[in-house]
Amino acid sequence: MWERCYLGVPSIVTIVAENQLESTVAAAKYGAIWSLGWHEGVKERELVDIIKRAMESPEKLRELSAKSTLLMQANRKHEIHPVVKAIMEVGNGD
Repeated sequence: MWERCYLGVPSIVTIVAENQLESTVAAAKYGAIWSLGWHEGVKERELVDIIKRAMESPEKLRELSAKSTLLMQANRKHEIHPVVKAIMEVGNGD
């Protein structure tokens, strides 16, 4: 999820582990992602509906992209974990 937010990629997210719950809920509340909740509870119809909604809502996709980018820019004010920093440097060609 965080990699997609960093890149500003609109995302539909499911939670697959307890340690993802808090951050996924917070990112969805902020408007940076669409969360479907726990992966076990996601029904095929829900996934189809949200994909259809995404395809029919380019403005909402732009909004998700902008919010996820803003969220990650806000986090850049803090110290970046060395692993994340290394990944970012590789992505920048450094």
